[in-house]
Amino acid sequence: MSFIDSEMVKIFSQSELWNLYCVRGPRPGQMYEFIHRRLSAWEPQLLGHSYQGRAIYGYTLGQGEKKVLMWSQMHGNEPFSSYALLLAMEFLQSGSELARIIRKQVQVTAIPMLNPDGSVAFVRRNAQGIDINRDALRRITPEAKILVQVFEKLQPGFCFNLHDQEVYYAPQGQDRPSAMAFLVPAADNSKRITPSRAQGMDILGFVASQLAGYPLAKYNDSFMPTAFGDYFSSQGAVTMLFETGYLIGDKWRRETTKLHAQAIVLALGRIVETDGKDYSGFYHALPFNQKHAFFDFIMKNVILTDQKHEFTVDLAINRNRLDPDKFVSVDDEYFIFDIGDLTDRKAFVVEDFKRKLVLPKEKIYMYAPANWLLTHFN
Repeated sequence: MSFIDSEMVKIFSQSELWNLYCVRGPRPGQMYEFIHRRLSAWEPQLLGHSYQGRAIYGYTLGQGEKKVLMWSQMHGNEPFSSYALLLAMEFLQSGSELARIIRKQVQVTAIPMLNPDGSVAFVRRNAQGIDINRDALRRITPEAKILVQVFEKLQPGFCFNLHDQEVYYAPQGQDRPSAMAFLVPAADNSKRITPSRAQGMDILGFVASQLAGYPLAKYNDSFMPTAFGDYFSSQGAVTMLFETGYLIGDKWRRETTKLHAQAIVLALGRIVETDGKDYSGFYHALPFNQKHAFFDFIMKNVILTDQKHEFTVDLAINRNRLDPDKFVSVDDEYFIFDIGDLTDRKAFVVEDFKRKLVLPKEKIYMYAPANWLLTHFN
């Protein structure tokens, strides 16, 4: 049976979801209206409310004994994972042979927007200023309480933790940004490979084997007990992290959104149909995800002066991330992230200024204090 069929390609390419698509994601009401109108096979349930009182819904499909819990946009500024989940949900209610098999053997519960307050404000954290994904133990946030309540009631064997990552990551040793990144989180500080982790590595290894033409990576598995992936892993669930990455030229991440949706379906397909092979080797072979591997711009051979001395340096410039929780920039603010000899660093755009003096303007910020201030460039 093909895991990537024509029905999947058609749905992912022609879905009405693209009418709502924007870099900041849909408003919660828009998302729920789309689900209720276009994904009517999914049974809705009001799970609770956010800190500011916005509804948080879960949706269930399938009659199988294997239970899967998926959630996305626990970080409000990560909408592409939600779009990917909605595309996967649309495929799973279709007449595709794979979708029918999954529905027969699996019961999927999806929470497409766990942090609606953060989504509306387009920030990582919830309205209390707390990172929900660091609240798995104390559960100060109502959103964390909801996720734990669903987990405890459902007792899922599998958890899909869906996120977006910055465009600046790359697989270690590669010259392309990471199209997707994965992780099977540790269950404790020993990072031992439990039976559940081994199964998760096989599933994500299978996904990686099917998407081998893309630059894929995995995260370091250092144990973080306050994070939900690690917490659910410690409770015995097969827990897997999926992160939407970036492809050069895919400015609004439409292609990586579809790639993420494909990865979700591939993982479900592996859960319901194993072939006796062990794909964990593909997972272990994934290079680690290297942070700050790319910059937006590198300006080579720029003259800077502090009125006493002149320096010829390279400048690495990124979009405005002075707020570390805001990584999807839709404005024209930039800041200097690194300075010096950047010969071995990569950027989406590299330009040699050939020892031209860069003139100051406005709306550029220094990442670190210096005796001189470059506020913009021509």
